[in-house]
Amino acid sequence: MGVGEAAEALRIDRLTAEFFYPETERDFREDIRARRVRDTRLVIFLAAVFYLAFASTDYLAMGRSEDYSVVLATRASICAAGLITAFILPKYWRQLVNGVIPAWWRSLPWSGFLPSPSSALTQSAGTA
Repeated sequence: MGVGEAAEALRIDRLTAEFFYPETERDFREDIRARRVRDTRLVIFLAAVFYLAFASTDYLAMGRSEDYSVVLATRASICAAGLITAFILPKYWRQLVNGVIPAWWRSLPWSGFLPSPSSALTQSAGTA
């Protein structure tokens, strides 16, 4: 195989940033899969641990209250979801990367900061 043939086989499409030939793209993805799974597993684990670690600052800001319990439960749930995801990642790689992980990590953290119905009633009763 000459240099021109090798260059043609490794040509990358400017629009999609993928190899022009599907066989080359498939082989490339299969080659890097194990490293991407390992790296993604590590990132998810570290993100979950750091997210849970900030429960201490929540405690300092809110004290021991019902609202803190909700935030702590949310942080623990998200941490557990991250750890579970990190351990099942190799088996469900395509489904997780193509939508599940991005959706979880964008939506779950916000659920802990939604006001609870009891706190809304307390605030409105205090202003009346």
